[in-house]
Amino acid sequence: MVGWPIVAVWLLWRPGTRRERHLGVIVAASTSVFAWAPFFLAVTIPGSNVEDTPGQVERIASLPANMVTAATITIVALAGYALYRYEDRASRDPSTS
Repeated sequence: MVGWPIVAVWLLWRPGTRRERHLGVIVAASTSVFAWAPFFLAVTIPGSNVEDTPGQVERIASLPANMVTAATITIVALAGYALYRYEDRASRDPSTS
């Protein structure tokens, strides 16, 4: 888990063609989503939970802290990708120049 953020930052900062940068953004965003999104699946499966013993994990706004972390990282990754797509489309649209 420590190595993926390092790879993601490298993919985002490295120089490259437009296509290489686009792939880097996709991979950087998807690694975060793939790592944290399974927390949400655990809530939907009967008999499973996001913590081993209910109440064991600290709570933030009555939610387990790991769920808040998972939601925050997933939302930031998806928002970053959406902003990238918006900026990429705007830079290619000749009517905005």
